[in-house]
Amino acid sequence: MSDASDITAALISAGSVLLVAAITAPPAYLAARRSKHAAADARQAKNDSAEVKEQVKNSHTANFREEQDGRHGEVIGLLLEHGVLLEEHREQLRKLNSSQDAQDERLETIERTWPRSRFMPPARHRAPDHESNGEP
Repeated sequence: MSDASDITAALISAGSVLLVAAITAPPAYLAARRSKHAAADARQAKNDSAEVKEQVKNSHTANFREEQDGRHGEVIGLLLEHGVLLEEHREQLRKLNSSQDAQDERLETIERTWPRSRFMPPARHRAPDHESNGEP
C-alpha cells in the first residue's frame, strides 16, 4: 500500500502544481502582453513627440503668442476701419433713398397735374395695340 499512497501523493502533488500553474499563468501572460504593448505604445509616443518637436522648432526671434497677439490687434484695427466704411455707405444709401423718394413724389405730382398728352406720343406714332385687335 505504500506504493499506492506514494503514487496518490505524487498525483496530488502534480495536480496541485498544474492547478497553481493554470490559475497563475493567464494573468501572468496577460501582464506580459500588456507590458509588451505598453512598451510599443511608449516608443510610438516618443517618435511622435520627436516629429512634433521637429516641426515646432523654428528660428523665430519673437514668441509665437506675441506674434499672434500683434496680428489680433491688426485684425481688430481692420475690422474697425471696415465698420467705419460700412457706416459711411449706409449714410450714402439713406441719402440716395431719400433723394429717390423725393423724385418719386415729383413724378407723381407731374403725372397727376400735367395733361396726359404731354407724356404720350400722338396716336399715329404709337405702336399698335395688339390686345384690342384680339391678336396675341
